Amino acid sequence: QRAQAIKETFFPGSNTPSLRLDFKPIEMDTSIQQFILDVDGQIVRYSHGPQIPTSVQWPGPRGSSQVRVQLSPASTSGSSGMVNDGPWALFRLFDRVKIEKTAAPERFKATFEIEGRKAVFEVTASSVRNPFRLPELNEFRCPGGL
Repeated sequence: QRAQAIKETFFPGSNTPSLRLDFKPIEMDTSIQQFILDVDGQIVRYSHGPQIPTSVQWPGPRGSSQVRVQLSPASTSGSSGMVNDGPWALFRLFDRVKIEKTAAPERFKATFEIEGRKAVFEVTASSVRNPFRLPELNEFRCPGGL
């Protein structure tokens, strides 16, 4: 059952794992002029304008497996972002983000906070399960032998 849930979430009709996410800005601190999320070259950008959703695909088209969040301007301490690299980069990013459930299982609120400054997005996954808080993935163990 766990393997089936993982398959349905990450392997929708394919042998290659993939995940599509739609990011819709909800709110952003006034001290932030611009929020940029770079998912392997796919850019989600928000600057206090229209709250239009932007889609990204994981893994991304470049194959660099890098995810970067950048806030402008930089904070007074100079910190303005976070970077994660590797095949699990997107998941590592969401480990650092506050995630709140919504009424729809495929949708959640993600709060990106850097140096006390926040940007909140509604994230909709292509799966009916939240891939970043999937109990079946945390509980899954490969058999010791066949």
